[in-house]
Amino acid sequence: MQEVNARRALVEEMPRVIEDAIARSIAVLRHARLLSPGEILDLLSPISLAASMGFIKGITANETRRLMRDQLNAPSLPESRTTEDDRRRDARDARLADRFNRRFETVSLNSYAEECLL
Repeated sequence: MQEVNARRALVEEMPRVIEDAIARSIAVLRHARLLSPGEILDLLSPISLAASMGFIKGITANETRRLMRDQLNAPSLPESRTTEDDRRRDARDARLADRFNRRFETVSLNSYAEECLL
């Protein structure tokens, strides 16, 4: 209950900032060409908030949490030391971006979000 109250207070205090964070996250997840697991986690955080508050259509809070768990559990690549390491990392990040581009094609703020955040 305390978490729900904290979310509500955040939305009441900074609605434009919250809306902007959600919209930016959707845009990057939909259009980026490279996405690292850490960046995906950062981008999914406002999406998770939006889903849990009923502000978003096209993805559920449960799916958002699952996507976050997947990134947390993804095997990490060793620190880049060579050009080949960089290529492997870029290839992984390109695959992740393609996957998230497709998944977020239909995700958007809903009319309830517009009422609460504008």
